[in-house]
Amino acid sequence: MLFCLSVNYTPKGLEAMGKNPKTNRREAVEKLLNAAGGKMVSMYATIADGPGAMVIFDIDPAVAPAIVAVAASSDGRGRDGDFSAPPAQIPAGAANAPGSHLGW
Repeated sequence: MLFCLSVNYTPKGLEAMGKNPKTNRREAVEKLLNAAGGKMVSMYATIADGPGAMVIFDIDPAVAPAIVAVAASSDGRGRDGDFSAPPAQIPAGAANAPGSHLGW
């Protein structure tokens, strides 16, 4: 099932990327998704409400809230509408995952 997660980087995250500009965020996200049995579909840089990223990924709906929890605990912060799935496909408990803001 496809999901979309969008985050803005925190000042701490931007500082870390500035110190190591060769950091490959896409590779890090792909490793996380692959370890959870998912697959990245696409990843985009965003500038709305500050610099960030939007990731579209395919994963078992039962695992998606864990991905959101990991993203919320990193140096990115969620923005309104940051975890999306068609309403009939939103996994149980996803609305309660740390950092998740469901939207469609």
